[in-house]
Amino acid sequence: MKIINLFVQNVKKIRVADITPTSAMVEVTGKNGSGKSSILDSILYALAGTRSIASDPVRHGARKATIRLDLGDLIVTRKMHATGGGSLTVEAKDGTQLKSPQGVLDKLFGDLTFDPLAFATAEPKKQLEMLRALVHVDADLDALDAANATDFAERSRVNAETKAHAARLAAMPTPPADLPAEPVDVDALLGQMENASAFNSDVDSRYTLRAAAEDRVDELTAEAKALREQADALDAEATALVAKLAAESAIPARLEVADLRRQVQEAQATNKMIEQKAARDQSVKALRSLEATAERLTEAMEARKEQKATAIAAAVMPVPGLGFGDGMVMFNGVPFDQASSAEQLRVSVAMAMAANPELRILRIKDGSLLDEDNLALITAMAETEDYQVWLESVSSSGHIGIEMVDGAVASVNGEPCESQESQTESDESDA
Repeated sequence: MKIINLFVQNVKKIRVADITPTSAMVEVTGKNGSGKSSILDSILYALAGTRSIASDPVRHGARKATIRLDLGDLIVTRKMHATGGGSLTVEAKDGTQLKSPQGVLDKLFGDLTFDPLAFATAEPKKQLEMLRALVHVDADLDALDAANATDFAERSRVNAETKAHAARLAAMPTPPADLPAEPVDVDALLGQMENASAFNSDVDSRYTLRAAAEDRVDELTAEAKALREQADALDAEATALVAKLAAESAIPARLEVADLRRQVQEAQATNKMIEQKAARDQSVKALRSLEATAERLTEAMEARKEQKATAIAAAVMPVPGLGFGDGMVMFNGVPFDQASSAEQLRVSVAMAMAANPELRILRIKDGSLLDEDNLALITAMAETEDYQVWLESVSSSGHIGIEMVDGAVASVNGEPCESQESQTESDESDA
C-alpha cells in the first residue's frame, strides 16, 4: 500500500494541504517554517499512533486538526483536538469501519520513524542502536555487552594486581634448599650465651684472686729473709696460706662465647629466610589465585561473545551483508562507515524498505543534504521496488515537487495550485 491521497488540516504549521502523489518521489519543498516538516509528521501521526504525536499538534488558533490518508485498501482518518484527545477511524474499501483501528495499523505497518538518510549520516554507535531496534535478536545484547564490560574491567583490575604480585615475587630472595622448616630457638641460645658470660666472669675473678695470693706469698718470703727475727711467724703464715690454696679445687677453663654468638647469628639468618619463604609461598598462592580468576573471567567473556555471535548469526537482517560489530554496524565484513557514500545510502534505503513491507512509504527529512546523484539513486530504488518516498527539502524556487508556503500547498512542480482555504472553513464549521 502507498498513499493515494493525503489531506492535512490544522496540523502544526499546516493550514490545509490536499496532496495526490503522481510519482515514486514526493518531494515537499519550501522555506523553513513553511509547513513542509508538518506534512511528513502528519503521515507518522496518522499511522503510528498517539505515542508519536507531538504534545501540541493542533495549529495555534484552530480548534481541531484532521489527517486523512487514502491508502487504496484502507482510508485512515485521525482527528486531534486542541483541548486534548481525538479519534481514529480505519475504513476498508467498502466503507466498513474496522474495529481496534490502531491495532490494525500496528500489525500492518513497520517502523515509519526509520529515516534512511538519518541512518546513513549517523555516528557508528547510533547506527548500531538503530539497526538493533529494527532487527529481532534472540538475546539481550545490551545485557551481554554490559556483563562483558563489567568482567573486562574486573579482569583488568585482576591482571594489574597479578602483575604487581609477580613483580613483588620476583624481588623476593630464593631460600636455600636445606632451609629448616621450623625457626631456630634464638632465645635459648641467648640464654646459654648469658650463662656462659656469667660463668666466665666468675672464672676471671678467681684468677685475679689467685694471682694476688701468689704475689702475697712472694712478699712474705722476702720479708722473712729480711726480717729473720720475724721469720717463724711469717713462715707459719705462709705455710698456712699455701696449705689453704692447696685445699681449693682446680679452676675450670673458660667457656667459648664466640661459638654461641655465631650460632645466634646463624639462627637469626635462618629464621629470616624462613619468614621470607613463608611470604614467598603466600605470594605464589595469591598469584595463582589471581591467574585463575582472570582465566575464569576470560572464559565467561568468551562464552558471552559466542552467545552474542550465535544470536546475531541467527537474526534475519533487513539487508544481506549487514551485521552487528563491536560498537558499530558491519557490512560485508567491514565497518559500515568504510563503505562508499552511495553504498551506505543504498543499504540505508533498503533497510527502510525492509522495515515497511506492507505500507511502502519512506519518510526522509533533511533531503537538502542529498546531491543530484543520491536523489536519483533513491528515486530509482523507489521505482524499482515500488515504494513511495516522501522527502523534505529546503527550496524557494517552486519548480520542483510540492511547494509549501505559509502552511498550504502553493505549487506542484512549478504549477500554481488553487486555494484550498474553502476546505479549511468547511472543516472548521464541523468542529
